[in-house]
Amino acid sequence: MSKKNTRGVKRNKASSSRVNEDPGSDLEVEMERQSRRSARARSDTQFDTSKFKSSVTAMHYGRLRSLRFIEERRVELGSNEFPDFQKELEERGWMKLAKPPRYFNHEVVRQFYANSLFSEEAKEQRKSWVNGIQVNYDKDTINNCLGNPWDPHTDDEDDLCDYQTQELKGMNHLNGFSKDKVRKKLCIEGLDTTKMKGGIYRACMKQLPLIWMNFLVTNMLPSSHVSDLPLTKACLVYSILEQDSVNIAAVISDHLAKCIGNGVKSMIFPALIHELCKLHNVPMNADNELPLQYPITAAYIQQNCKENDLDTAKAEFARKLHETQPEQPEQVPPTHEPQSSQMDQILSQLQHMQEQWSEIQSQQAEDRVQRAEDRLLLQQGVHVC
Repeated sequence: MSKKNTRGVKRNKASSSRVNEDPGSDLEVEMERQSRRSARARSDTQFDTSKFKSSVTAMHYGRLRSLRFIEERRVELGSNEFPDFQKELEERGWMKLAKPPRYFNHEVVRQFYANSLFSEEAKEQRKSWVNGIQVNYDKDTINNCLGNPWDPHTDDEDDLCDYQTQELKGMNHLNGFSKDKVRKKLCIEGLDTTKMKGGIYRACMKQLPLIWMNFLVTNMLPSSHVSDLPLTKACLVYSILEQDSVNIAAVISDHLAKCIGNGVKSMIFPALIHELCKLHNVPMNADNELPLQYPITAAYIQQNCKENDLDTAKAEFARKLHETQPEQPEQVPPTHEPQSSQMDQILSQLQHMQEQWSEIQSQQAEDRVQRAEDRLLLQQGVHVC
């Protein structure tokens, strides 16, 4: 039997086997596919309504599992350790801010952030939901949670502190703050900060501003960027050192709203959110608790807030300037040839190129004529050498 006939037999056997199959098998396959599609659809629409406002916020919760927490730090100093820093905290009524709970419930914090993205209305009204209970994070609620450190001067809802007033002035491209005054207040005396660009370098700061910086980037305006102090954050440290009034509850509420408005890149204020949930009587499971970062102790300050001497600060300042200075493009040495001479040279080159092109065209035309004559002679039977 030929190979062709063999292939035909095989095709006939395959066709016969398909005919003999159970006709209901195709229906069963299709029903299985529909079942799987329905299961996927249910998984997209089904969610725990006791925890999440929608399937979208439930998906946000899953995404948040890959994000990091920026935990607060507790201030744990002896009564005689760094008294200027501690005195300022006490006089401003910020002791609850400095003494957050040692643990936070990571489950309720993730729920808070997931449901805070529920709608634009929720963002505008600064509210979220945890375990089905609404949790507000407006300035008045946060002020209450922190023990009411801000005592408004009037009943006006827009009553602003000195720091907020300066922010709204909008002068000198840094709100109402003077860049030079801010840098001079925070930097080591004798250091020329006029060439400083961008934020304030840690190596150039005095010890007390450094302590406030470390407290600020975890408990007041949390950030993962700690290599230097951006000027927008430096202004808050400046206001504190200048004894300006600061409505810290409003500052925190604005920063939290900004974080949520930007889609939540990291989960800030976990201990504060834990306390806000307690304030709203949200039920919590103690098994879901995580500890805060290492506290601000005397040992921590000596290691992370050490003030450099002037020479070291100058050397670090120079190194930073060199790192941030953009590379200069390679300079092309200027030509000393007069402009008119350059033009004459260019025109001469163009004329020479034109003459060469004319010669090429003439030669090509002669070649075409010669080939035509050769073809004619060949047709006439004349041999062409």
